[in-house]
Amino acid sequence: MDLFLDPKWTFVHDEKEYKGDDSRSLLLSTRRGALKLREPDRIYRIDINGGEGPRRTWLEGLTIVRTKLKQMDVGESVKMLAFDKVQPEKRLDQVRFFKTAHKVPVADSSGVEGIDRWEGYLRDQWSSRTFRFAGDCVCKSVVGGGHSDHADCAACDDFDTIANMRAQKDFALSHAVYFHTKYAILERTIYTVNSDGVHWSTGSYGGEYHSHLHFSCNGGIFNSAC
Repeated sequence: MDLFLDPKWTFVHDEKEYKGDDSRSLLLSTRRGALKLREPDRIYRIDINGGEGPRRTWLEGLTIVRTKLKQMDVGESVKMLAFDKVQPEKRLDQVRFFKTAHKVPVADSSGVEGIDRWEGYLRDQWSSRTFRFAGDCVCKSVVGGGHSDHADCAACDDFDTIANMRAQKDFALSHAVYFHTKYAILERTIYTVNSDGVHWSTGSYGGEYHSHLHFSCNGGIFNSAC
């Protein structure tokens, strides 16, 4: 399972890949590519996985390209083919559209899989002068008694600006399935993910005030750091 961010749409025409400021817009990028084919006396077909569909007008073809790209995974592509209207089997030109995205790396941490994924995301997206790690796989107990997920190599702490940590917390919750998120603690609030991995609940945290973001994931190995 991979995590992709910052999706973009681009295209290849005459063996040249076109990229630009409009690559973040499906509508703008596909229009720019389809215009490479638009000529009088042409008809169009859409090729998905080697299977050419029926003849289409230029606008019909563009609409299908957009619909298919929305449904496709990163790396998949769809072609728009231009044919002569008089000789409909004569191919004149083509454009291949595809979706790209940034693949977030997975770190080689001391923790379990969820920590590898979480630290990979933090290092990739948040490393800056305001960010620093405060530990992950550490033999420790909870202040006031109790067991810590750090001791199970299933927790990670980081310091950043409060705005950044709130954004990181939100991302951990909204991508709980990928990160195996169990709960997060920030300031005086604990955010606990439900068993469905989609929803979460909030509660008042009675421990020490968290000026850092605490992230815990499922899959810890009991006292493996001790």
